[in-house]
Amino acid sequence: METKRPRPIVASAVFSLVVIAGLPPAYAQLPSGLTPEEGQSLLHLRLVSTAVKAYQTDHGNYPGPTEGYVPADSIRGSLEPVYINELPTHDGWGNEILYSFDGSRASVLSHGGDGLADLDYTTIPTDDSLNAGDDLVWTTEELVLVPEHVRLAIDLDSQKRTMADIRSVAVAVESYKIDNGVCPGPTEDHVDASFLREFVQPMYIRTLPVADAWGNGLLYWSDGEHYRIVSNGRDGEAEEPYDAVVDGTVINSLDGDIIFVDGAFVQWPEGPQS
Repeated sequence: METKRPRPIVASAVFSLVVIAGLPPAYAQLPSGLTPEEGQSLLHLRLVSTAVKAYQTDHGNYPGPTEGYVPADSIRGSLEPVYINELPTHDGWGNEILYSFDGSRASVLSHGGDGLADLDYTTIPTDDSLNAGDDLVWTTEELVLVPEHVRLAIDLDSQKRTMADIRSVAVAVESYKIDNGVCPGPTEDHVDASFLREFVQPMYIRTLPVADAWGNGLLYWSDGEHYRIVSNGRDGEAEEPYDAVVDGTVINSLDGDIIFVDGAFVQWPEGPQS
C-alpha cells in the first residue's frame, strides 16, 4: 500500500484545503437531533473523504488499493500535510475510522457507537436502502449508509438550508429589479439558477446559490415583471406544473417542491416530514 508523501502540487493542494476549511455550511453547523458523537463522526468521515478526493485529483487515483477496509491511519502519510493538516483517524466514539479503495471506488467507514460491523464489508456498499444499524459509510461522493434517524436529521437540515438559499437568491433578484425596473430575464421556461449569475453576482450577492442542499439545481423563471424560484426537493423531481400550485400550500414530504414567487413562499414544508 502506498504510504509515500505526495509531491506538493500547489494549485490543487490549496484548493483542497479551502474546501476543507469551507466545510461548515453543512457539517460544522451540524443538523439538530444528532448526538455529539454522531456529529463528530460525520464531520471526521467528510474530512477524510475530502482529503482522499483531493489526492485523487492530483494523482489520478486514490491512496491504495487496499485489501478491504484498513485503518485510516495507514494513509496518513499520503495525505498530510498537503491535503489535510491533520487526518482524523477516529470517529466520535473513539473507534478507528476505516478506509477502503477497491481500484475503482473509495470510502470511509465508522462502525458506530457499538464499534461492530453491521454488514459484511467485503465490498463497498452502494445501496443506501440497506439496514446500516448504526454504521456510517461515506464514499468520496456521498454518504451512502447511515442510520435512519441520522439521515432524517440531515434531510431536515437540508430542507431548512434550501429555503434560506432560496431567500438569498430572491433578495438578489429583487435588488436587481429595484435598480433596473425589471427582473433578470425574461426566460422562456424555468432555467437553471446559474442563469442569474451575470445579472446579480457580485453586485447583488457575492456568491449565488445555484443548487439546493441535496445538490439538485435550483430553477428560476421570470417574465420580466414576476419571478419564481424552485427547489424540487430531495428527489430532484417536479411534482406538478409550478404555476398550478395554490398559494399557501404546505408539504410534509422531503421530496416535495419548495416554491418562492414574488417575495414569498407559495409552497413550503411544515410539520413532520417523511
